[in-house]
Amino acid sequence: MAVTSRVGADQSSKIKEIGNEMKATVTVEEWVALFREVGLSDAQMESWHAKFEARHPEAHEGFLRWLGVPSEKIAAIRAKSR
Repeated sequence: MAVTSRVGADQSSKIKEIGNEMKATVTVEEWVALFREVGLSDAQMESWHAKFEARHPEAHEGFLRWLGVPSEKIAAIRAKSR
């Protein structure tokens, strides 16, 4: 059990680092356009964020950072997704 917890913590830390260090190659607008192209509505996108936040909160934050979303907006998105 301790090994699993340690691996999870290591993975979360790495994901956060990647989100902080990677240069965004896709903008928020491009990502939203992609979601729209596959038929996602605003409600479905909100559901996607909620599921991402519930299952992988640190990865969700890292993803938003990768997109170049400002910290204040990340906090708002994550709070709304809970």
